[in-house]
Amino acid sequence: MTRTLVLPLALIALLSLTLSSPGELAAAGTCDRSGCGRAECAMPAAPAPSDRWGGLRPVGGYTFCAPGTAFCTDSTAFIESQQAYWSFPWFMSIDTENQYLFIALAHGLQVWDAHSAIPQPISQLSFAIFPVWSVNPEVKWPLQDVDAPANVDDEVALAGISGIGIAIVDLTDKTSPKLVYQNYGKEGNQVYAATLAGRRYAFLAAGGAGLLAYDMTQAKLYNGCSEDVPNNGSSVQCPGVYKGQIGTRLSSFVDGVDTFVASGGGSSWGVEIWDLANPASPQRRLLALNDRPVYGVALWKQGATYYLAARTVDGSAHHLSIYDVSCIASASCSGLGAPLSTGVYDGQGTDYLDFSRSNGTPFLYLGTDNRCVGGTQHEWLLDVSNPAAPQDISPFNYWGWYYRGGPTGFNLVAPRSGKFVGDIFYRAALSIFDWHQRTGTTGGGGSAIDVAGPDSGLTGAPYTFTATATGCTPSPGGWTWSTGGGAIAGSATGPQVSVTWTDPGTKPVSATNAACGSAVGLKPVTISGTGTL
Repeated sequence: MTRTLVLPLALIALLSLTLSSPGELAAAGTCDRSGCGRAECAMPAAPAPSDRWGGLRPVGGYTFCAPGTAFCTDSTAFIESQQAYWSFPWFMSIDTENQYLFIALAHGLQVWDAHSAIPQPISQLSFAIFPVWSVNPEVKWPLQDVDAPANVDDEVALAGISGIGIAIVDLTDKTSPKLVYQNYGKEGNQVYAATLAGRRYAFLAAGGAGLLAYDMTQAKLYNGCSEDVPNNGSSVQCPGVYKGQIGTRLSSFVDGVDTFVASGGGSSWGVEIWDLANPASPQRRLLALNDRPVYGVALWKQGATYYLAARTVDGSAHHLSIYDVSCIASASCSGLGAPLSTGVYDGQGTDYLDFSRSNGTPFLYLGTDNRCVGGTQHEWLLDVSNPAAPQDISPFNYWGWYYRGGPTGFNLVAPRSGKFVGDIFYRAALSIFDWHQRTGTTGGGGSAIDVAGPDSGLTGAPYTFTATATGCTPSPGGWTWSTGGGAIAGSATGPQVSVTWTDPGTKPVSATNAACGSAVGLKPVTISGTGTL
């Protein structure tokens, strides 16, 4: 079967689960999956089928991208020889604060509202707004990372390579993002943001330039101000924003919690933890792992204990190790000591690491920029409630469904970054942006609820949804339904409901039961506005 982009844009935007899967396309003819180039049978993207579900399950499908399609989530049809990289969304990194999603695109920023299970797009900031953009046209994906201070949703920092450096964006009006500051002439690999001593700061892991600090509160006073300090021959253009380098070591990865900032040296080796309680006088609390490269790092606090997770390479082995670093809270640490746990996690690419919580449960997501190799698993989602025994909630071969090098995967999928909001895990995977529900069957909980019903329908027509539970005995009259504004006919406390919607859109139908703890069943349904009202 051959698909091209010679389709009406309205039809392209509706392509999702109704299209044939890559497996079906492959069965229809020869599919060449050698190398890493575009394969016709590796598009469009489709969610992992139910026989691969377990501790996770996909929520909904994808919106197929064509040049100019707004807020699409599937760039697998991109043709490098015919289309510009900036004309498609490439999902590089994600941060979540106060139930908003901030997505670093390779060529911009997107803001989504995740207050409901099905996120809704709000706005997009284009790369054309940047005072200085990539200095190398051969760099395909310039922007790398995004972060907002904890519990802050009105300001973010972006990191970019190819001379982009750092950009700070005002999101006071989320429908109209405003770039207020850029410090260019840097190679920004990652960025971490925090509120310290009543002001907001961003810390840029700028490779050879080291770990650089910026005052985001001051930056918000400007509008499109740019400078390249402290580069040779540069002068201050935006007074008070750039605060200097922290320490003298190289920095490629960065994370933090409370007043502490952790910096990984990448291929330059080593990890540092700095105390920024007084941002004007950083104090180094830890220097360790100088005998190996340190890539993704995560720093978090559970109770009174501080933990550091680091992805390292020892010879040819890629490890994740977790350490108790509570010593940073009282004095400088003499060393890391033995790890609480160490495991081999080889994503066969650059090793990224994200920390987030799902309804209070701490999780680490181990990502990679590998977009070519197949296999069952190159990313991991670890419940670290017990850091001495992390538990991967990924079902067997669940993630493998998406990998381009396998028999079912999709073009240019690279699972780089992911974070939770509630029980929904949002993933930025280069060519696709998707979300997955934590079912509760692994990683704690022990109960799960499934909601069955139609995938789509029309306004004014009734549709039936049925909830079933596993791992618990549901209370017959203890069901609670949420329908995204739909009207339920009759009882709303039983396992089956009939729902009618009067307005179009993607509607989240969810069910819980009083006897099944925190388990939530979720079913998205797309309602078109062509029915009878």
